[in-house]
Amino acid sequence: MNICNDIRNCEQVYATSTKRANRKVLKKGTKVTTYGGSYNFKNDKRYFRIEGATASKKMYVRTSNF
Repeated sequence: MNICNDIRNCEQVYATSTKRANRKVLKKGTKVTTYGGSYNFKNDKRYFRIEGATASKKMYVRTSNF
């Protein structure tokens, strides 16, 4: 299930609960395609997998910013 969402706040892209995937920052109002439901990471925060992610290159954004 693919859903296109608008970012409410500036958001960083994460690979894990503590590690950023890249230096890219998604600005407010940017449209991002999310895949599936949210994932609960070990830091007890929920993340959506986003467009551009592969099995070896994971990319997530926090659910609180949608």
